[in-house]
Amino acid sequence: MPNIETKIICADSLKNIQPDLFSKDAISKLIDARARYYQPDISQKERQSIGDEIIDVLDVAFPSFSFQVTGKRIAGQNKELLRHWFTHGTLAAPFFNMDFFYPELSETGGFDCIIGNPPYGGTKISDEVRNVLDIESKDPYGAFIARFLNSYNQTTPLKNGGVLAYIVSDTFMTIKSHLKLRKHLMQNYVHKMLRVHPDTFNATVNTVVMIAERNNQREIDDNHICLVADLTNISIHDNYEHFIEVLNLTKGVDFESAKTNISNEEYAIYYYPQALIKTNSNLPFFVASPKLFALMKDNGKDLKKELKEIGGKQVQVRKIAMNGKVIEVVKLGDTADVKQGLATGDNNAYLFQNPDARGNYRSIEDYKEFLLTDVDLDKIRKDDKLRLAVIEKGISKGNTKSERYFEGRYIIPYDKGGESDAEGGWMPNYYVPTNYFIDWSEWAVKRMKTYTIAKRIREYGEDKIIKATYENTPCAVFRSPDKYFTPSISFSRTGVYSPTFRIGAISTFDTEGSMIFQNYFSMENLSGVLSSKMTRYFGKVFIGHTVHAQVDELKELVISIIKEETLTKLVRIIIKKQKSNPRYDYASHEQIEIDKLVYESYGLNAEDVQEVENWYARRYAKLSAAQKANLRALGKSDDYLELYGLK
Repeated sequence: MPNIETKIICADSLKNIQPDLFSKDAISKLIDARARYYQPDISQKERQSIGDEIIDVLDVAFPSFSFQVTGKRIAGQNKELLRHWFTHGTLAAPFFNMDFFYPELSETGGFDCIIGNPPYGGTKISDEVRNVLDIESKDPYGAFIARFLNSYNQTTPLKNGGVLAYIVSDTFMTIKSHLKLRKHLMQNYVHKMLRVHPDTFNATVNTVVMIAERNNQREIDDNHICLVADLTNISIHDNYEHFIEVLNLTKGVDFESAKTNISNEEYAIYYYPQALIKTNSNLPFFVASPKLFALMKDNGKDLKKELKEIGGKQVQVRKIAMNGKVIEVVKLGDTADVKQGLATGDNNAYLFQNPDARGNYRSIEDYKEFLLTDVDLDKIRKDDKLRLAVIEKGISKGNTKSERYFEGRYIIPYDKGGESDAEGGWMPNYYVPTNYFIDWSEWAVKRMKTYTIAKRIREYGEDKIIKATYENTPCAVFRSPDKYFTPSISFSRTGVYSPTFRIGAISTFDTEGSMIFQNYFSMENLSGVLSSKMTRYFGKVFIGHTVHAQVDELKELVISIIKEETLTKLVRIIIKKQKSNPRYDYASHEQIEIDKLVYESYGLNAEDVQEVENWYARRYAKLSAAQKANLRALGKSDDYLELYGLK
């Protein structure tokens, strides 16, 4: 490896600077000079002379190189900086231009292979880089993917047919903020995506090993097969031999034909045509059954749909073939309003909590006399004029003549998400009274509307620069206030087990306890569907597989339009039992029948059900194990568990 100091380049590979318009003839000069420079039998003096020649050529090609680094034009500085780059000095080039940095590759079209482990998180890329690469997210690893696989970027260093092999965060595979990136990927051939345990590369997030092939054409072969795998439960450190054994199952793939899919509670390997991804507008690189992905179909010439009235709205109902049946489905967002709630901007000033709840707000035990009663709340809910007045002005604490006066009471329930108990196999679904409360007095509402970011910075001594706009910008953000005090389903959108769904408190709600409003299904029916494993499968496999459940993602949930009365009755039974026993183990009782009814509404057969149950056990290993232990403690046999796909 002679002359390694000039073969290794330290540069910002996300940026590319075009050379001077009249410098194209420099390429041949560089190729010739570099070929002479690398000869092993030349003297050091000759090599120095040729090096000067190379620097002269680069100086002509990039006359503003030093200006890119220092922002100043200083005589002789450009050559000095170029020499630092060429000899692998202490300074890195602020751009990467393949034709001039590696002119020998200009005739071949670029590198045959690019291998990397781009950074995840940390410093975000600039808007300039993001716009040039035509991506939305500022995550740096996404930019590194787009730099080499943007099919419209003719300056990429990766040649047509070249291979990109990366270790990156797996979040880009489904979430909406990386949709533009996936559009670029879909113009190339994606061979493999292997999701692995975080400890594989000592990462704090799940990572994916991806292998893709650059394609300069705008279309790909519809028969191309992707291999995707979920190995996130196998630790390379704790179980190395087994990890290698399973990893070997992903080797030697015959991409001319699909292989048999493998899915169990520990790992899964799937094969499907890359073109299948295009049948859903989110373009997810999903690690799941390609058969069940058919229920996500919302794109393509052969999509069958019909306009129907659902809950007072004209909705496109999609007709999907599944196991000899035609299943009619809609997107949740087409039949319901999915809304974020209030961000107070200063929770400590307004919120209270039950003593055992997560958080450090004031204990509601010390303020119980100021809580509105159920009678008070019902009065607000049933009188729309009063409801809107309370939302707009708050509750009067002392004006006995005001319609908004409730004998001095001014604190109301505040939906703010729910906590889970994975160790005990319990999720906060159906009926879970909120642990949080909010001051909704006239003082509090007025303060939320007038308390500015600048005031908060000054009062709390925050180490932040006070921008001019902060002086008039309220800390609080009132989202969807017209929906306060109306029936809804609350959902938690952050956390390992999110989303979870509950009947809302019919009061105010937080951005972390956002709401679903609709009038087609009964609240019980819809909460049963949303709390099922099938809906969770849709959301976490095909729509957004991270620990978050964003509002826009929930709108994409697939809902069967069948109204199931038995399901409604089962949920009512759960709620009744939860009111007397808040930690009632519904997962070991009614939930099993609810899941069965939901599976049937989507036309699933026993094999399909097992696919969902296996995924659930892989994704929520601790929770799944606890729920099965509870069933066995109740005397349920293995035959019973197998009958419902739970073994």
